[in-house]
Amino acid sequence: MPVRTPDPFPSSLRPLGVWALLTAGACGTGPTAPEASSPHPPAGTVTVTLTHPGDTASLALGAGAVLTVTGETRYLHDLPVLDPARLASGRLRAGTPGTATVRVDAPGRAPEQVTVHVRPARPLVLSASVAFGVAGEDTVLLRGYRLSDVEGSAVAVGGTPGRRVGGDSATLRVLVPALADGACTSGALRQEVSAQGADVVPELTVPRTRRGDLRLRVGQAVRLGAGEIACLRFAPLPGARYALAFLDTRKLREAEAGFEGYAPTPLHYEVSVAEAGSAAPLAASTLQAPRTASSDVVRAGTAAGGSTHAALVQRTLPWREGERFPLQDPDGSGTVTARVVRVYGGHLVLAVEEGEEAAGGTGSWLARADTAFAQAVESGYPLLRAALSPSLPVTSPGSGQLLVLARRTPGGHLGTSVTVSVDGRKRSYALLNTAYETTAAGLLKTLAHELAHAWQEEYARETRPAGATGSGAATAWSTEGNAELLASVIAARVHRIALTGNWEWAGRLGDTRYGAYALFAANTRGDFTQGYESGASFQLDLATRLVRSGKSEDEALATVSRGALDGWYGYDAHGGKREGLVARMRRSLDAGWEPADALLRWTLSQAVDDLTADPEFQNHAFRRVSTAGDAPAMGWIPPVVLRSGDRAVRGDPAGPTAVAGNAGSIRWRYGSPNYFLVEDGGFGGAYRLGASGGGAPLPGMAWMVIRYQ
Repeated sequence: MPVRTPDPFPSSLRPLGVWALLTAGACGTGPTAPEASSPHPPAGTVTVTLTHPGDTASLALGAGAVLTVTGETRYLHDLPVLDPARLASGRLRAGTPGTATVRVDAPGRAPEQVTVHVRPARPLVLSASVAFGVAGEDTVLLRGYRLSDVEGSAVAVGGTPGRRVGGDSATLRVLVPALADGACTSGALRQEVSAQGADVVPELTVPRTRRGDLRLRVGQAVRLGAGEIACLRFAPLPGARYALAFLDTRKLREAEAGFEGYAPTPLHYEVSVAEAGSAAPLAASTLQAPRTASSDVVRAGTAAGGSTHAALVQRTLPWREGERFPLQDPDGSGTVTARVVRVYGGHLVLAVEEGEEAAGGTGSWLARADTAFAQAVESGYPLLRAALSPSLPVTSPGSGQLLVLARRTPGGHLGTSVTVSVDGRKRSYALLNTAYETTAAGLLKTLAHELAHAWQEEYARETRPAGATGSGAATAWSTEGNAELLASVIAARVHRIALTGNWEWAGRLGDTRYGAYALFAANTRGDFTQGYESGASFQLDLATRLVRSGKSEDEALATVSRGALDGWYGYDAHGGKREGLVARMRRSLDAGWEPADALLRWTLSQAVDDLTADPEFQNHAFRRVSTAGDAPAMGWIPPVVLRSGDRAVRGDPAGPTAVAGNAGSIRWRYGSPNYFLVEDGGFGGAYRLGASGGGAPLPGMAWMVIRYQ
C-alpha cells in the first residue's frame, strides 16, 4: 500500500555543504541550467522537491564523489523514487512518488545528505495494463499517484470513456467497451490512455480487444463457432499459448442415422490454419504409416475361416497336453502337425506347429510364452469376463476350450484372431507368430489382444437383437481399439498399475517387464479410426473419467468396452440396435455427453497433459504425455506449431504436413482428430481455419481450443 507522509522540510532549498545544487527542472521537457560548480559551497544539508517523473536536480560534484540511496519511502512498492542510472552522473532524477535519502561521499570530505521528495501537484498515471475482464469489455488497470481523486469517466482509452469498478489511491480499475469486430487482421491494436484532471506519462498505450477476440484463462477450453472458424482472433495476452484441436464429424453424423460403416471415400481430409496474411500450403499427399517405438507393438490381423478350419471348430473332445493333431496349413492347402504344449486353467490351449524353429529358439520362446499365458489367465480372464462376457469363448463346443496356435510366419502379424462361422455362430481361435523374438511382456500383450477379440465375439452373440441377420459389425476404432485397451490394462495389472495411476512411462520403454504397457502412450498418435493404440487411448480416456466419477475400474471398462462394440448410437450392419456408447456415457457420466466433444477433449488432454491444473484436460493414466511441454519426442507429436507474427514450423518430421509463412496444413485420416499448437505470446494473432475432403470444402468440422500457458 502507498505511504503518504507530510513533508517535514520547507519547500525552499537549504545550502549544500561541499556541492552546489544547480538545477531543478523537467529533464527532457524543457531547458536546464548548465552544470557548474561553486568554488566555496556553504556547509549544510539540502532538501529537494520534484513535482513530476523525469524532473531532475543536478549536482556539481568533486572528483570521485559517490551518491548512495540510504533510505526510501515508496508510493508504489515496486518502483524506485529516483532513477538509479542517473545517480552515478550526479543527477537526482525523479522516478515515482515518494521520498529518498541520498548520501554523498567525496574524497577528503565528511559525508553529506540530500533528501529528495517526488510529490506531483496533480494525480498522476504512471502505467496501464489490460487484465482479464468480462465479455465485451476490457478491464484496464492504471497505477499511479492519488488515483482515488480521479473519476472513472475521466479516464478514456482511444477516446472512449471508462467506468470505474475499483481501486485505491495507487490503482484504478476501469471497464472500457471492447472494439467492434472489424477486419480479420493480425496483431494487437494499441490505443492511448488519457485522464482528465490528471497527468499521464507521455505515449502511454494499452492493447485493445475486439468483440470477436478469444480471451481465455489458462486451462480454459471452448468449442469454436462459425464466426471464430472464419476468423479466430486471439486477445493479446502476454505469454499465451494454445492447443487447437479439430475433428472430421462425417462418421459421427452417419452413425447417428444408422450403421457408421467401415470407411468413407475419400479416406483422408485436409485441414489448414493460416494467420491472416499467410496462404495455407498444400499438405503432404500421402498419409504416413503409424510410427512405433518398438517391434514389440501389437499389430493383429483378423481372418474369416472356411473349410480349412472345420476340424478345429468341430472337435468333440478337449485337447490334452502332449497331444499331436493334424490340421490344414492356414497359409495353404497342405497338412501340418501341431503339438499341444500346455493347457492353462483347463481352458486356454497352447499348441505349436511342428517343423519350424521359433526366432531365438523354440525352447526360449516357449519359456516366455509360458509366463505370458499364465499371466493372461490370472490377470486377463477376470477383466475380460467383467468387461465383455462372463462366458468363456471356445473354439469348439465339444472341446470347451480356446485354441492358440503358435507358428512361424515371417513378415506376418504378431498375432491374428481367426473367426469361423458355424451354424450361424462364430467360433474363434488365435495364431501367434514365432518369427519374432518377442519378450514375455510383448507376448502377453499380443495374446491378450487376441483373447479380447474372442470375448468380443461372445459379447456380440449374447447381445444380438432379435431379427438381426448377424451377431455384429463393429468398426476398427471399436474392435481393434478395445482389444488394445483391454490388452494394455491386463499388462498393467500384472504389475499392479492402476488405471488412473498417472504412470511414468517414458523411462520404462526399454524395460522388458514394463515396456509393453509404456508403448501404449508412446504409440498413440490420433489416428483414431484406425484403432489400435489411438482407438484404445480414446477409450482409456473415457474409462478414467468414469473412474474419477466414482465407478470401479471394472465397471468403467465394461461401460466403455460394451459401448464401443455397440457403436456410437448402437446400430450395426446386420440391422441390430444395441444401447450404444453415447447412451451408456450419458447414463453413466453426463446427460449432455456428446461424441465430438469427447474426441476433442481427449485430443487436448493428450496435447496439454500436466500443463494446466484443470483435471478435465489430463491424461490420468500416464504422466506427461503432452508434447507441448518437455516430454519425450514420441507419441502424439503436434504436426504443426504456429507462431503469431512469425513463421510456422513442423512439429512432427514424419507427419503428413506442410508449412509456409505462418500457416500449416495437415492431411489426416477420416473421422480422426488432430491438433495444432499456437504460440501467440500477446501478439494478438488472427487465424483462418479451413478443411476439405476430396477437393471440396468439408462442412461440419468441429474445433476446440484450450489455453495452456
